[in-house]
Amino acid sequence: MSPRTPSTDRSATTDTRSPDAIDCNGQERVTQQVLSTAILLEAQDAIFSSTLDGIVTTWNHAAERLFGYSTEEILGMPNSLFVPPASLLENEILVDYLCQGNLPAPFDTVRRHKGGEILRVTLTLSPIKNRLGEVIGVSTIARDTTEPQQIIQALKQVGKMPEFPLSERDDSGFHVKTLPTTDSLTGLKNHRVFQEWLRSSVDQAICDAAPLSVLLINVDRFKSYNERFGYQAGDYVLQKIGAVLKETARTTEQAARFGGAEFAVLLLETNVAGSKAIAERFRSAIETVAWPHQPITASFGIATLGLEASGPAALLAQAESALARSKEKGRNSVTHAVDPIAPRQEDSSEAVVLRQLEKIQAHSPESASEALKHSLQASYDTTVESWSRILDLRDKETEGHNRRVTSLMVRLAKHVGMDDDAVLYAKWGAQLHDIGKMAVPDEILHKRGPLTVEEWIEIRRHPAIAYEMLAPIEFLGPAIDIAYCHHEKWDGTGYPRALRGNAIPYAARLFAVIDVYDALCSDRSYRDGWPEHRVCDYLRRQAGSHFDPRAVDAFLEMLELQEDHRESVLPSQYIAFA
Repeated sequence: MSPRTPSTDRSATTDTRSPDAIDCNGQERVTQQVLSTAILLEAQDAIFSSTLDGIVTTWNHAAERLFGYSTEEILGMPNSLFVPPASLLENEILVDYLCQGNLPAPFDTVRRHKGGEILRVTLTLSPIKNRLGEVIGVSTIARDTTEPQQIIQALKQVGKMPEFPLSERDDSGFHVKTLPTTDSLTGLKNHRVFQEWLRSSVDQAICDAAPLSVLLINVDRFKSYNERFGYQAGDYVLQKIGAVLKETARTTEQAARFGGAEFAVLLLETNVAGSKAIAERFRSAIETVAWPHQPITASFGIATLGLEASGPAALLAQAESALARSKEKGRNSVTHAVDPIAPRQEDSSEAVVLRQLEKIQAHSPESASEALKHSLQASYDTTVESWSRILDLRDKETEGHNRRVTSLMVRLAKHVGMDDDAVLYAKWGAQLHDIGKMAVPDEILHKRGPLTVEEWIEIRRHPAIAYEMLAPIEFLGPAIDIAYCHHEKWDGTGYPRALRGNAIPYAARLFAVIDVYDALCSDRSYRDGWPEHRVCDYLRRQAGSHFDPRAVDAFLEMLELQEDHRESVLPSQYIAFA
């Protein structure tokens, strides 16, 4: 999240820090204030809270010990003091996640001590709510999980991963069991060692602002090979691939057997382009081996440390996702997490719509007669409407959302004086605003419980995916602005490009208000829809931060002007909340 200018007035934090804020169950904590404060201050785990823009508002004694900042030093200051730059986007995502009504599971990440050292911590987050039930801050419990310093220092020798025994300890701290570090079949390091490599290398890369990539390799059709030629033949394949990786890897490329028919390579000081070149080198080396029985190939997935993969878990999740896309492309291929995602071939209805668009695009309306232009525009309209229906049907929980926001967008576009062409583009943009979710896996889109941080990151990619899908379709023109930019925020804290103010396309600014309005008015599995008056109050409060103030004014003015005949204008869902 973007840090605010540090406050110099310590008294300004009093109200935010007061224990009579509403907790997650909506119950006022007015009683036992002294006892509650004492428990907070003396807890063994670091406990602190911050506003939604990252300003620290409470800080207990354990937080002082863990991060090195005294309470007097940190209150009123931005949390960027102890959050490494590469983890700032992670923070922003988690705040959005909480504001959507979700509660993330505890997760591992890194933070920074006052002295500059990187700390490995497990964080548990909870929302702080006001009396209206709105999220106004974040409460955090941080537990230090940093490894013993001598092991970290040994692992931080870039390009020189040492041979050290991993051990378990009993309660007294003595070693009781030495754990294996080498895979017995391939001679490569095992999964446990790779995880240690990865965690320590991420810490070092963050400290040094150095590139770091992870490569996952999966043997294609290995199960059927095992079943056809026997497990000894399968073991030979794994042994040979292990040997190929040893022979082909350079000193900054640390290979391990990740499990089953999967291998992992840690690519130190390697950026996106370099990681793809290395993966292609490994892919070619495996493919050109003189294999017995039948040719053997492998699929590759890569992720690089950055804003959307700022920790070990996120790196592996993105690499796994990229590996799955390599399999979908037909195997024996290399995919990086940042590579564009093509529409999925198995969705036949989506493929049909794409072919319709391509056919329509082949006819140029510029040189057509007026009659043909009218016919083409009708075809465009019908095609976009078909695609919109596919989107509505795919997500049952938000079914009808596309229809409602499209109706509101057309009305608002006319209300602010857009011409006929602009109104049509606004309509198409509203209909296609979530088209990028076609590339989001069903198990994420339809998940009933809370999303993980990695799944939330995947969801946040849908505007950029929408742009990649729609940009080649020339007739959509400015309609793409809504699909690409409707999650941007007026204050520059939105995504995918963090646009600010008037840099956000006008239609997208208008639609952002409508999209949030409909979402808050609608029932969700985790909450009931809000009454309309409460939603309108929320829009007013967010004007100037989330929304363009003029867009909010125009939308609310449109609603007020049509108040007298709401039943003939608004869907019945909105009437129920009036």
